[in-house]
Amino acid sequence: MAFRSLDSAPQEQVMAHARSTGYAEGYATGIRAAEQAARAQREAVQLQAAQAQARQAEEQAQALAALRAAGRAVAALAVPPAQESAAALTAAAVELAEAIIGQVLCDEQFAARAAMERAAKLSGTEPVCAVRLNPQDLQLLGRKTLPGTGIELRADAALSAGDAVAELEHGFLDARISTALRRAKDALCGGAP
Repeated sequence: MAFRSLDSAPQEQVMAHARSTGYAEGYATGIRAAEQAARAQREAVQLQAAQAQARQAEEQAQALAALRAAGRAVAALAVPPAQESAAALTAAAVELAEAIIGQVLCDEQFAARAAMERAAKLSGTEPVCAVRLNPQDLQLLGRKTLPGTGIELRADAALSAGDAVAELEHGFLDARISTALRRAKDALCGGAP
């Protein structure tokens, strides 16, 4: 028969070993649980941040779309009146120019001289062969040629007072007031009649 030893030292060693093993396992289990909880919390925070960022991006896109729509609406409201104002201003400027020119042309001597000078200045690269004027303008000038050039002045009953046409070797240059006003109006109105 064997008797158990009453020596408690091995038993205390076993207990100490069991205790330290239990602590180590508990600590390791706690660390794993803490890491798992931290990972889950990080993932939850990242998910919330991603969702918040997506909401913010959507709100910004909606705000930008609303701003663009508002800008288009304002432009649609502002452009037609601005275009109408520009057209009205252009028409008024042309009417004023016509009125001023009409008043200036009341001085028949001035109108005749201005028509002759205008036609002479139009020559450009091709020489002027003759200048046609309204018969009354030609009579007021009392000349048969352009001063200092020898270019013939001719009567043309189809021309109004103050108008002139320069005849070239291969065509003519129109120096009529009505034509100049029409060209100016077309240029100001962007080519529109």
